[in-house]
Amino acid sequence: MTADARPDAATNASGRKGGRLSRREDIARIALDLFARNGFEGTSIRDIAEAAGLTKPALYYHFQDKEALYEHVLVERMSGLIEGAHDAIASTDDPVERIRLFLDRHAARMDREREAWMVSRQSFLSLVDSARRERVTGLRDEYEGLLRDLIAAARPAGSTRKPTPRSSRGCFCRPSTTCRAG
Repeated sequence: MTADARPDAATNASGRKGGRLSRREDIARIALDLFARNGFEGTSIRDIAEAAGLTKPALYYHFQDKEALYEHVLVERMSGLIEGAHDAIASTDDPVERIRLFLDRHAARMDREREAWMVSRQSFLSLVDSARRERVTGLRDEYEGLLRDLIAAARPAGSTRKPTPRSSRGCFCRPSTTCRAG
């Protein structure tokens, strides 16, 4: 078992112990804030450990290295986006309404979790390990693919045009990008 995947027997599937964040998730939240403020390169393991009230060895008990912690933050973020999108669109079969619900959920999450969006903007450039980068990129592609699939499902009704990579790619991971229909 790798150091970045250690289980905590008292932690449930949501990363919570008795309604509180587990220590691992608390560290991830603190790291997210520091990564958003200082970037990946500008945040050291020492910075994270100090902000979490830990020694560096104690932090390494929870995460193998800074990149493993960063990957964890990104995977949790992207997994939450995907789960939230599926939850949002599950309430209707109307293809146009599903697109609206997806975009509403996306915008609400973007407003609510600004720091996480800032971290996502720089994520793909900061992950050096190719397996980690592929995991995070795969989740990003799944999320963007969900929207493309929703648009494709609405197309037979004449409600949408075929999306192009230029009009849809990157709109979610770069919130400052202005997206225009192609």
